[in-house]
Amino acid sequence: GRLYRWSESVFDRARDAYDRSLVWSLNHRRSILLLFAASVVASYGLYRAMPQDFLPSDDIGLIMGSTHTLTGTSYDRMVSYTRRATAIVEKDPNVAYAHSDESGDFVIALKPLSQRRLTADEVTRELRKKLADIPGASYTFVNPPSIQIGARRSRSTYQYTLQGLDLAELQQAAQQLARALQKDPTFVGIDSDQDDVAPSVRVAIDRVRAAALGVTPDQIQNTLRLDIVSA
Repeated sequence: GRLYRWSESVFDRARDAYDRSLVWSLNHRRSILLLFAASVVASYGLYRAMPQDFLPSDDIGLIMGSTHTLTGTSYDRMVSYTRRATAIVEKDPNVAYAHSDESGDFVIALKPLSQRRLTADEVTRELRKKLADIPGASYTFVNPPSIQIGARRSRSTYQYTLQGLDLAELQQAAQQLARALQKDPTFVGIDSDQDDVAPSVRVAIDRVRAAALGVTPDQIQNTLRLDIVSA
């Protein structure tokens, strides 16, 4: 049929072109070798000239941040950490305004480039230093790329994911990796999204004595809950 004849003619032309190029290359081996060497040199030059990041950092005047506390931190304590950090961020001369929500996330709008002395990346480093001494909480800031790849929100520019079947072993490996990266001066703002298990206390009720006093397990549970909340 026509489709078969057309596809065969295309294939024959491609084969003939490849045959001619192969014959020419074998007859001009020195030129091919020089071309290969030139391509290697050009590739190295492009590697040195182009940015190292997959997506180069940009400055759109916006910084995202988040607050991290220990698992089990009360809502009121989280709010106090966030408000304290927001007050410090708003005083930065490069920041136009900062907004934070109840979960501890920040949206920071920077002043126009003509009105500030630092780029967005430099502002993130300054904010990390200013909030590093707040006890009980840690803060991460990231200059979001112009093009967002993936649906998962990141706490930093780069992510590294560890996976495993043994949870205890995975937690230990994650802690070791985080400590190793923190010791390397190449990296800043190291943070892990692994939430540690909240501290817990196992209470054994003396049921014989409780029954003798007419106290039920529900009453003990409610009393302990009220004491913990009030503390």
